[in-house]
Amino acid sequence: LKPSREDILLELLGEVGKGHDVSGERVWRAYKLADSQMPYSSLTVKNENQRRDFYEIYNQLVLKLVGTPNALSGRTVHEFFLSRPRHWELVEGAKSTLDECRALGYRLAVLSNFDQGLGSVLLGFNQLEELVDDVIASAEVGIEKPNPEFFKSYLNDFDFEPNLSFYVGDSYDLDYLPARELGLEAFLVDPYGVFGDLPGSITRLEDIIGHIRLR
Repeated sequence: LKPSREDILLELLGEVGKGHDVSGERVWRAYKLADSQMPYSSLTVKNENQRRDFYEIYNQLVLKLVGTPNALSGRTVHEFFLSRPRHWELVEGAKSTLDECRALGYRLAVLSNFDQGLGSVLLGFNQLEELVDDVIASAEVGIEKPNPEFFKSYLNDFDFEPNLSFYVGDSYDLDYLPARELGLEAFLVDPYGVFGDLPGSITRLEDIIGHIRLR
């Protein structure tokens, strides 16, 4: 998402005069903790009212973790987000990484906790149309991460062996742990090195290429 949620919150903090001493890394860490404690569910949040209620509480938690003044509310943050122009962009290195994975013979899929609009978002990028084979959204299959069945159902559809497959995500709880539980080689995109000691911790998406070439 561009601008990122971290950048949008930093912009708001700057406008209220309290953001000068808050770093991007601190906000990033706050969001990761909030995601862990209060993950968004496409199975329970199904309409705009539920989405608003969820994000008001979620943003209040983020503010608490960042350490901002109580005068700033979760509702204010949510309304500020809605007021900002936002759009999706490919992560730097995504296209070249997918190209290389395709050249190595991998079938490529996106498995995400997302609503039915995931396919239209991804296929809006012309570069991805010929690179991504399958798009699986939790709202469509009725299962979501971190339930290992979400991953397992896809593997079973194609008779894929977990030990011959790999999964890349940016959440320790939703991506890395359940993928490892199934026996997948798991990579965690971790730009600030919070989980730097984990096998498969990478700072950039394209870092996976050096690993899978050695398989």
